[in-house]
Amino acid sequence: MEEEIRLHSVYLHKIAYLYVKDRELAKDVVQQVWLKRMKQHAQFRGDSDVKTYLVRMTINVCHDLLRKQKKWYEPMTDRVDFQTPEHIILQKERTASLIDAIHRLPFKEREVIILHYFEEWTTPEIARFLALTPSAVRSRLQRARAHLKQRVKGDFDEEAARSGTTVYDID
Repeated sequence: MEEEIRLHSVYLHKIAYLYVKDRELAKDVVQQVWLKRMKQHAQFRGDSDVKTYLVRMTINVCHDLLRKQKKWYEPMTDRVDFQTPEHIILQKERTASLIDAIHRLPFKEREVIILHYFEEWTTPEIARFLALTPSAVRSRLQRARAHLKQRVKGDFDEEAARSGTTVYDID
């Protein structure tokens, strides 16, 4: 058990943070996952990889927590590291806009976006994990990308209207 904790805690914290958007809350989620894992140790049948099992538990704990709280936290965008302050501010705004757009997606679309782009899982891996067909995963990804494009474009249009600048469509 100690080996599992050492190997997977950082990864599970990252997954939890993507869902709950709060570092301390993500730590609490991971702690709950390890408590559940200890209680349910004998129930693990080994049908899947331990990491997949732990990720599923983490996502379930996040779902339960968010369902109880019925709110989403503001995203943190402090990972940007450019040289100039202008670049930092611009990148933070773009990152915040994209993360906000991701948070406004329907849950099923948000889930495949997180697993595909943030966790870099392949379509077949996501399909197995979510008990879907690969074509259903591709469909959700396509729908999510279209919604993200629409929402991010809307954000840039609003920003341009406020600042009095013109936004050119580069499609």
